[in-house]
Amino acid sequence: MMKRTVLSLLLLLTILSGYSAHRVLYIGDSITDSLAQIVRRIASDYKTVLVPFDNMFAELQKNEPASKYWIWDGIHPTAAGHLRMAELGENTCRS
Repeated sequence: MMKRTVLSLLLLLTILSGYSAHRVLYIGDSITDSLAQIVRRIASDYKTVLVPFDNMFAELQKNEPASKYWIWDGIHPTAAGHLRMAELGENTCRS
């Protein structure tokens, strides 16, 4: 009897734009928005799991928009940001 292997693709949308007043590296919002749309389209086309970290950080930054608490340089998450990413990733994959 042959075993059938199923490969699942997991896309992590980590494109962050406009979420920190303390950015070191700036990539235009139109570029990051375009990249986010491409990742979402790929996830839809291939029926993959999409973990939308961009939406999560946008929501987190609403409460502390100028804070370095979640993203320390506008691109890279802090330890607290990584914890939230892990929680969202786990919850998304379980649902």
